[in-house]
Amino acid sequence: MTRSLEIIMQEFQGHMKDPESQLLIIEKLQFVRKVVAGLEPFDQLLFCLNFEQDLEPIEIAEILMEYRNYVNIYIHFLRKKIKEELDRCY
Repeated sequence: MTRSLEIIMQEFQGHMKDPESQLLIIEKLQFVRKVVAGLEPFDQLLFCLNFEQDLEPIEIAEILMEYRNYVNIYIHFLRKKIKEELDRCY
């Protein structure tokens, strides 16, 4: 179930025939990787559990011993933060 950024990049490369589109996707994914590296450790952990390990919020809540709503809100916060960074640079 692990969906690392490398796997996602390979999938995009396989489905997109236009090299320019492939390059843009790869650049965006590398940028996301840089944004994640600059996050606080807890944010990085949450990103990893949700977006790379593909765990559901209820599973993450159990692991972190947090409320499910807290995890849902925090995941939303992370998505918004990363999207804002992408929008700002692309």
